[in-house]
Amino acid sequence: MDYEKLRKNIENELSQAQKDIDAWDENYITIRILKLVKAACTHSKESFNLEILSKKQKGKAEKKFGDIAVLVRYIEKGEIKIEGVGFIEAKRSYSDNRENYSKLDAKKFDVFLENTCHSFYCFYSKKRNNIPILSTAYLQQLSNNAKKKTESFGDNDLFSKNFPEEISQQLKRFINFYDLDYGKTAIDIVLGRDSREFVPENIILVEHNKTSSDDTTFKGLNMEIYEVSKEKTIIENLFMQEADSEDDDNLISHF
Repeated sequence: MDYEKLRKNIENELSQAQKDIDAWDENYITIRILKLVKAACTHSKESFNLEILSKKQKGKAEKKFGDIAVLVRYIEKGEIKIEGVGFIEAKRSYSDNRENYSKLDAKKFDVFLENTCHSFYCFYSKKRNNIPILSTAYLQQLSNNAKKKTESFGDNDLFSKNFPEEISQQLKRFINFYDLDYGKTAIDIVLGRDSREFVPENIILVEHNKTSSDDTTFKGLNMEIYEVSKEKTIIENLFMQEADSEDDDNLISHF
């Protein structure tokens, strides 16, 4: 995948959204970015498969666990050997509040940090031509040390003392098995097995398939950096539901 080209396409999409009041919406911008990710993978020769799934939710907003979850798998002979997930929450700036991120809630930091070791926030700003990304742990520390409420944070508060990665760079790290959570709690949330009904808005499913017995042919995975659980549950038709489901508001859409 050409991540540099993806970065430029994302910046162009952000620029278009900045000019259109109807397009200046977290969900709209996020969906447009996901479509660019899918297109970038489709038009490149990758050693992995990538699918994007969007889950229409109903119920309380606090049940949402990130705008994007990236579920990455290493598959050998049809068996999932390694499975990890990374989460991204998106926030946009609000012009009626001096371009602050007035929906940035410090209480949500605790929810992420209690359930996963790897979550991030990306920021859609009308003052920037890129989409920076920060870890939730960093944001919590910033919030704890700040002399004002998180809801009044703007770009200067978030990015004045650091040089964050952009969303395309973070997606690249996820896809290559970096910054992922391999724990049961985080994976259950993505697979819809969480008893509290936490669920991400959108899922990027990445599957690396080993096609040769020669380990050197697979270069995208640093096998020794994490420990793999021997207990694995393979869920058939993981994201698909019956076509005749009466719950139309909870269907999965592919794009």
